[in-house]
Amino acid sequence: MFFRKKRDSETDSSTRDLKPGHPNQRRQYRVRSPAAAPLRASLERERSAPVVGDCVDISIGGTWVDFARDPRISKDELCTLVVRSEEQPDSIRATSRVVTVAPRDDGGVRVGFEFTNRIELYAQLDEFYARYFNRRRHVRAVPDFELKIPVRLGWRSGSFPTIARDISEGGLGILVPLDKAKELERIDVVDLVFRLPGQRADIECRATIRSRSVFSKTCLLGLEFDPDGPIRGHLLALRRCVEKHQAACKAWKARMAKGQGSRRAS
Repeated sequence: MFFRKKRDSETDSSTRDLKPGHPNQRRQYRVRSPAAAPLRASLERERSAPVVGDCVDISIGGTWVDFARDPRISKDELCTLVVRSEEQPDSIRATSRVVTVAPRDDGGVRVGFEFTNRIELYAQLDEFYARYFNRRRHVRAVPDFELKIPVRLGWRSGSFPTIARDISEGGLGILVPLDKAKELERIDVVDLVFRLPGQRADIECRATIRSRSVFSKTCLLGLEFDPDGPIRGHLLALRRCVEKHQAACKAWKARMAKGQGSRRAS
């Protein structure tokens, strides 16, 4: 969790030039620490001008944004958030859904957003932004919300390990580096070996590459299981995994809707 820091012009001059060992030195460090750099979020919608606010809490599942004025947005409305740090030229675009809208005592509005395409979000994260979206605190607060299934992807002339970020009864969504994606340019069918959370045995099956979405550093592959292959013997375990993950997501959304995240961020 992090909070909006004061700009240099707003910082108390008595703590601006502290020497090492001064009792208030830690306060100065917090103000200038790169890890505490504020994130701004620009709300983008069709036929509306962008509205910029401050991220008060953020994770891979969603974010709370404080707006100085009412953005006139409603619960369940779909939009795009562009998250950017003042220290970074790049930004993160996140397809989002409004979970809750709450007025603030100062006249502003706090809006809770759910990121609806987390695998697309992962594809954009670099070392700078990953520290915000993959914090341990969120993992502890929302058990099993983040899905990470190690997968070995193979074909006739090669193989490599990767991570599945999305799973359904019909297939997997995986991110691969661009150099690996290039090796797969002429490959349509791949062999998979992966293990579902809580299971003791690996699943070995075949899948077809149905989609390829190229980002700046990675490629998102949409894989469809061969419905007549070995995956048929694992459908029950697969269904349970998907249902458990969906239940965790639903519980998180319920907490967001009740404003629990707002109280944590205040």
